[in-house]
Amino acid sequence: MKYSESLERATTRRDGPVVHRWSDEEFRSQRDRDLQIESISTRQVLVAVGLCMLTAALLTSGTLLDSAERRSFGGQRDALVAVARPLDRVANFLSLNRPADAVAEFRFGGDDLTVDPLAVPSAGVQGGSAAGGGASADVSPPTASSEIPPTTGLLPDEDPSPIRTITEGSPLLVHVAGDSQAEYPGQALTNRAVNGKLDYKVTSDSRIATGLARPDYFNWPAELKDLSAEIEAVVLFFGGNDFQDMELSGSRLVRGTDEWFAEYQRRVEITLDVLEAPDRQVFWVAPPPVRDAETSAAIFTMNEGVRAAAASRPWVTVISADDRFAPNGDFVPYLPDDSGVDTRVRSGDGVHFTPKGASWVADMIVDDVERYWTFSPDAGAN
Repeated sequence: MKYSESLERATTRRDGPVVHRWSDEEFRSQRDRDLQIESISTRQVLVAVGLCMLTAALLTSGTLLDSAERRSFGGQRDALVAVARPLDRVANFLSLNRPADAVAEFRFGGDDLTVDPLAVPSAGVQGGSAAGGGASADVSPPTASSEIPPTTGLLPDEDPSPIRTITEGSPLLVHVAGDSQAEYPGQALTNRAVNGKLDYKVTSDSRIATGLARPDYFNWPAELKDLSAEIEAVVLFFGGNDFQDMELSGSRLVRGTDEWFAEYQRRVEITLDVLEAPDRQVFWVAPPPVRDAETSAAIFTMNEGVRAAAASRPWVTVISADDRFAPNGDFVPYLPDDSGVDTRVRSGDGVHFTPKGASWVADMIVDDVERYWTFSPDAGAN
């Protein structure tokens, strides 16, 4: 092969059976055309971007609709739902969102939340905010009481009769459920089981932006109602997303009102009641203060309502995170660890726990769990 062969091919073209050698002028002209930058109009760019965004929206229409529906009630939510809902209908008709739906079904197990334990109020709400049968409800928000201990399943100095002994061959079955706050503590408890410190078998179900305020988006009592009877310990995380308006019997309850707190406590009671089962203990982790002062005040009152509900339900223990995460009653992002080193325990959003903070929550859960079950030496109890 000659060194010049490739160059010769590059400067030679075949017009049928005749080989034509390019002139320098033809070669330069073709090179300039090849190197010329083709320009497109702004309109073409916008149309292309719009088509890409529309295609992406159709492929993920279910996620967009979920995101719109879980927003707090108001004009912005209504506008987003008005756009997302018809878009989802078109995607369903064309079957464009089937891959995304299949992924969601695989991830969450194809939940059927058609049962709505919250649909019928146990008592009417005064003030015209909602209608319901029965006697008028006491709409005064729960107040703090020194008679209710931080952990309400038992008194601080009281130990129950052990439910059963945990052995290596018969681990404790634990289910962690709730909003996004449940994710890291659930992982921490799972890591304990994997590392053999406590013989737990842990399942976890954390749903972002959920709670008890919006069963129209995700119905937690209906989800927990069908929990396997074999689950012995249920750990719940609710409250972080719940300080928002609620709907009841077609009417809206404004957050922070007496009616709102009364209805929220009713929903707490329903959630606890659907979890009652023989030899099962429910652990409700009451969230500590958050950065926003108004939300923190509401969480305090909501936690008191949870404690009041748990006081008459011996299968429920309320674990207060305030002593560990809010020693002065205020939101604190950094706290000293066991070595005295300041450690970030709350994330930058002013609400969630960091992985380190979540491990502290897991420690608190384990401390209470150990009061109800006995761990044999072969189960690796600490």
